[in-house]
Amino acid sequence: VVGRSHRTVSSFKESIIAVLEEISIETTIQVKFSVAIDNNNQFIADALFLSSTPLAVVIANSRERLLEAELMWTNARRLGDPTRVFAVIENQSDVGQKEYVRANYFTDKTFQYSGFENPFKQTLADCLN
Repeated sequence: VVGRSHRTVSSFKESIIAVLEEISIETTIQVKFSVAIDNNNQFIADALFLSSTPLAVVIANSRERLLEAELMWTNARRLGDPTRVFAVIENQSDVGQKEYVRANYFTDKTFQYSGFENPFKQTLADCLN
């Protein structure tokens, strides 16, 4: 039996990072990776676009990471920080339907990536312009 190739968490993250780098080049907006978005270094975004209104992207490959995105957004709102927080998951099944739906209330936007690669890229680029 030929071995199956399964997409791993790291390949999903690598795919998203590549898309974010493309968006940065296309929009000419600088992006930093693995950066704290709070003064206490408690909340680490996978990417932070340094646009006029900063945009943090959290690659949520688990329920826990999706919850971190929600906490980042809640903390930013509490502090009056204008940073927008977007979460991206590979599939709803990775985090659960209930958690995915809830996350849209506690992030600026939560994306499902698998099957929606082009809309994800376009929406993110539009938000930066």
